[in-house]
Amino acid sequence: MFDFRDFLLQFLVRGVVVTTAVHEYGHLLALRLLGFSGEIRSGALNAVYPVFGRPLAWWEHAAVYGGGGFFQAAVFLVLGWLDEDDENRLISLMIAWQGAVYGCFEALAPRVFWDFGAFLGAMAACFLFLAYAQRNIVFQKKG
Repeated sequence: MFDFRDFLLQFLVRGVVVTTAVHEYGHLLALRLLGFSGEIRSGALNAVYPVFGRPLAWWEHAAVYGGGGFFQAAVFLVLGWLDEDDENRLISLMIAWQGAVYGCFEALAPRVFWDFGAFLGAMAACFLFLAYAQRNIVFQKKG
């Protein structure tokens, strides 16, 4: 049976603590792959401080700023694919959707729209949850 308290706890742990670290390391990985340096300096793990020796080309900007969301999506798609528990799989897929949508906004939209991208990513995750609930995949009895 679906345990909403367990689902909420797992979602908060994965969706806030783990996801933030994975997302920021995705930015850092993209920076390093392009030959730049940077570091995560924020105590809340929510900001990468890049060091650019020159202005970025548009594709480098897209790779660095979109790298966080797309790395987050990739990691959580793999976790969802590997997990056999339906609730945990759903959590991972919700986080992957949020990361992919937010990554698109970080890569392509001006910074002023990034919060809107995060909101749309969260809405995409909610719609995924509702689709699972509608199909009774989440709420089936485990047996």
